[in-house]
Amino acid sequence: EARFVELLDRRFKADRWEAWLRAVPRATRLTCLFAVAPDVLHRHDDGSVYGDPEATYARFSEYAPLLRELRYRVAFVSQDGCTPALVPWDDIDCLAVGGSDGWKLSPPSVALIREAQDRGLWTHMLRCQARESIGGRIGAAHALGMDSGDGTVLARDPSRLARVTRGLDALNAQIPL
Repeated sequence: EARFVELLDRRFKADRWEAWLRAVPRATRLTCLFAVAPDVLHRHDDGSVYGDPEATYARFSEYAPLLRELRYRVAFVSQDGCTPALVPWDDIDCLAVGGSDGWKLSPPSVALIREAQDRGLWTHMLRCQARESIGGRIGAAHALGMDSGDGTVLARDPSRLARVTRGLDALNAQIPL
């Protein structure tokens, strides 16, 4: 397992990440919703990747001070198996919900989302994948009252912009129950 962690950690280049953060003009930094403190990923023998909530928590204390120094709002990534004790609640502005597809909408993850919301923190769903329909994770994130989400569907297929926009418009037009 250590070999897989080492391989993934080699992909994260702290100096490049820091240079990118510093290159953003200060005025722009102040308008960013948040910057994510780097999480820790592992790779299974089958090639699939999973997050490590304990290691992510440990890494947070290494990188969050830099984000604060640069005047970013700080996000912590919750991943499969994350517990309230592993979230540095007093040191974050945003809970970024990562991990596997199954984790994102699981009862323990929803409990973390609710706690973040109760604390007045921003909530963001990573890899939300805004498809042209209102179903899936984007619809679930909306139903949970998440503040934002992201995905790569348009980066991979820009021709879907009109369909994605229609789906998001339909989602926004829904009347809350």
